[in-house]
Amino acid sequence: MEYLEGQEMGARINSLKGDFDIVKVLTAQSASNIVVEYKGRKCSAIFNGITNCLYVDDVYGLIEG
Repeated sequence: MEYLEGQEMGARINSLKGDFDIVKVLTAQSASNIVVEYKGRKCSAIFNGITNCLYVDDVYGLIEG
């Protein structure tokens, strides 16, 4: 999944009730362990290979630091 690191891409955002917005992938160790930047905040994310979509949790998945 390292090939995603540093890329900006569309993702489904939790606070937008699943609508798309642009995020930047910071680290991608596996499909279920991805850290993205969304609106200046670090958030956890997962990649679903069936839907070929990144899902970002900017409500409960905020990462401090």
